[in-house]
Amino acid sequence: MEFRVVMKRAKHIANSQGTLAASPAEIGEDGTLTLCAASCIARAAIELYGDSNHVREFEARVVSEDKLEYLPALFRQLGLSEHLARATLAENDSRPESSRLDWFNALPQMRGRQNEPIQ
Repeated sequence: MEFRVVMKRAKHIANSQGTLAASPAEIGEDGTLTLCAASCIARAAIELYGDSNHVREFEARVVSEDKLEYLPALFRQLGLSEHLARATLAENDSRPESSRLDWFNALPQMRGRQNEPIQ
C-alpha cells in the first residue's frame, strides 16, 4: 500500500466534506456522513484497495462501533498502524472543529514508514 496515495485521497475526502467531524464521524440532520481525519484515512484506503461493499460496511460500522476499538483494528486490517489510528483520533479531537481541516491539509507526507505517527 502506498501511504502517500492514501493520504492524498484522504485529504480529498476531507476537503470534499468541507470539514472534519469529531471522531469517528457525525451524521447530519440531512443524513450526510461527515468523517474525522482517521476515518478519512481508513475510507481512502478502503476506496483504493477494497470495493464498494467494503465502503458501505465501513460507513455503517464507523458510526455504530467503539472508535477506539474499531478504527485501530480496521487500520491494522488495512496494513496501517494501530498507533497511527489512535494518534490521529486524539489529534483530531484535540483541535476545535474550525481548525481540523487546516491541520489535516497541512500534514506533510509521512516520513519514512507508514507506521510513524501523525504530528
